[in-house]
Amino acid sequence: MRLPLMTYVIPTPFAAMMAYSGDFQRVSGIMVAPLLAMPFDAMREQYAVAVRVGLMKSSLLASSRFGRLVSNLERDMLGPLARHV
Repeated sequence: MRLPLMTYVIPTPFAAMMAYSGDFQRVSGIMVAPLLAMPFDAMREQYAVAVRVGLMKSSLLASSRFGRLVSNLERDMLGPLARHV
């Protein structure tokens, strides 16, 4: 005897996370936040490469200002999905 189609369960990592937490918004935020933060990580990496190659001078103050600028930009654009230190 075959079971009705609705009783079959296909386990997936997403379904496991949903069953564990029960909160879709929190789970989707955890899964999406790293993808949304990628452009900001790319900005930080490009700055580091520019300093390493010599296109920009190596300065702790300039590095701090740039890091603060990117962090503020990330917080303004991503809102609650932004990373916090």
